[in-house]
Amino acid sequence: MAKANLIFDDGLVRLTNTLAEVNDSTVLKSNLIDPRIANALKGAAPVYRAHLWSEHQNEDEEWIVTHCPDIQRYDVGVKNSIGQALDATPPREPILVDLARETGRTLAYTIPGPAGTSGHTVIAPQKATDSELVLNTILHEISHTMDSRIRDDIDQAAARQQVKPPEDLWHAVTLYTTCEITKRALAKDGRPATSLDTDRATMFERNGWQNILTALKKDWQPYLNKRVSLSFALQNLLRDTAK
Repeated sequence: MAKANLIFDDGLVRLTNTLAEVNDSTVLKSNLIDPRIANALKGAAPVYRAHLWSEHQNEDEEWIVTHCPDIQRYDVGVKNSIGQALDATPPREPILVDLARETGRTLAYTIPGPAGTSGHTVIAPQKATDSELVLNTILHEISHTMDSRIRDDIDQAAARQQVKPPEDLWHAVTLYTTCEITKRALAKDGRPATSLDTDRATMFERNGWQNILTALKKDWQPYLNKRVSLSFALQNLLRDTAK
């Protein structure tokens, strides 16, 4: 299981969603998940509960109290703005958010959620404590509930230009877009968020996306500023990033 991809392994996604709907007083039944996994969890749980759970639970509750008011203040408005920017319809269903100590290399990730939700976001609270960074991370994860349209738009624009887009261009676009929208939402409340620019630059450098960041500032920012059309922005973005 440790080798499985948290986002793209179907079995692990199903397991994550199943466990999200099981409360701590429910005995894990073999008909819910693989009996071997259930036995491993039931064997590990008493040790975790005895040594770490209280500390982690207290930290989780403090994180929720600290950051949820911000998230609930901005989530609907930013979700609608992201949908507009990504040429997508924002989902009506809620997004399930879980706090967990393990999220791989990232602060958070989002998978298709259980029935009745538009997605399931898992975030590591110990990795994200800065208020603006937490807000931007959670709001970016919203974009993954409606990123299929921008992927299609990029692929279609690339086909018209007969070029191959960078593999992660769609992800870079969603990261950049959410950051800009979050900064604008905070600015309306007189909250400068320069830390988001620094974090974005670090993230893009870590992923080797420096060229993409330069192109986004040049080609995508005018679209976000409503100065050019989506098709024109994508045409220029692909011109400056495609192989």
